[in-house]
Amino acid sequence: MTKKISSTERLFLVGVILVLGLAVFRPKGPVFTSVLVLATVAGFGLAVGVWSFMVSNRKRQAKFGCREPLATEELFAAYYADSRLDKNVFVRLWNDCAAKLKIAPEKLRPTDSFKDALAVRDFWASLADPREDLVRYATQPAKNFGATIDLKGIKTLDELIRQLAAIEMCNKRVEK
Repeated sequence: MTKKISSTERLFLVGVILVLGLAVFRPKGPVFTSVLVLATVAGFGLAVGVWSFMVSNRKRQAKFGCREPLATEELFAAYYADSRLDKNVFVRLWNDCAAKLKIAPEKLRPTDSFKDALAVRDFWASLADPREDLVRYATQPAKNFGATIDLKGIKTLDELIRQLAAIEMCNKRVEK
């Protein structure tokens, strides 16, 4: 059985071949050698960064990919039916949070923890952490409505949804 080569592995192999080609067929001289060494180090660093980022994203998607899909309406019925949350507000907030986290809404659960299930695991992936987009998204309504939201105290997606919905519901009551 043959193993298929991923696009990251192809990119890495092309980089190695180019560097080896430059090393074999390079012109002589100290300046070019310094540039070649610098380009080699930068190329390998970039390849490792891209590879790490892609592996981290694959692991994150695999973690949620094996879950049974649960429609937003089913989530509302299972977790929020007895609450005072408006269903339309919940559906919009849930879908917005899923989009910011870059995870399909039907794969998320209210019990997903920001420190465990939704956390990034390595340095390179943390450079594009989708939770930062979620933080910006969550703080905007609070600023718009003159409310405060304690993001450090929020541990799960459920707590975030409830706080955002409460801010929005308070604003609707004030408008009436």
